[in-house]
Amino acid sequence: MNKFHKKQNGVALTICLILLTVSTWIGLASINSTILQEKMAGNIRSKHLSFEAAEAALRDAENYVRTVIGPSSIFDGTNGLFPHSILGDTNFPIWEGTNIAASAWRNANTIDINGTTTTPQFIIEELDQTTMPGCLSEPSSPFTCTLNYYRITVKGVGLNNNTTLIQATYSKK
Repeated sequence: MNKFHKKQNGVALTICLILLTVSTWIGLASINSTILQEKMAGNIRSKHLSFEAAEAALRDAENYVRTVIGPSSIFDGTNGLFPHSILGDTNFPIWEGTNIAASAWRNANTIDINGTTTTPQFIIEELDQTTMPGCLSEPSSPFTCTLNYYRITVKGVGLNNNTTLIQATYSKK
């Protein structure tokens, strides 16, 4: 029996160490994969929250246009109300962060979106007025043929500062 033990020379130990090393690498790779998937899921959740916040702000801005904005509203770049900017203007496009101060955005009066830390905001640009085709309005009639157009830009922020911008064109008689 003594001769048999001398012939092995630790081969079993070497094979066990190799198998242990391979299983450790497999374990570490699966841990790294799980961590990456957790990060991706968190980013997707944050993006969805920022989109929900922006959608809520859009509904609030449309309601603001419908109920508050009238002929006496002043679009001067304060309180979230801006005049129409066109290509070539120094502030075009108005919704880019470098063209307007952060304080120029108007906070939306939306419900609290769980997980967001920043209130959704919006700006409203006054666009052109048009006359509805085939419309004949009399001065004494409460019906008007003029349509006022507005560009609403909303901004929602998620958990890790993912920002979603949504724009809509809204018309009001």
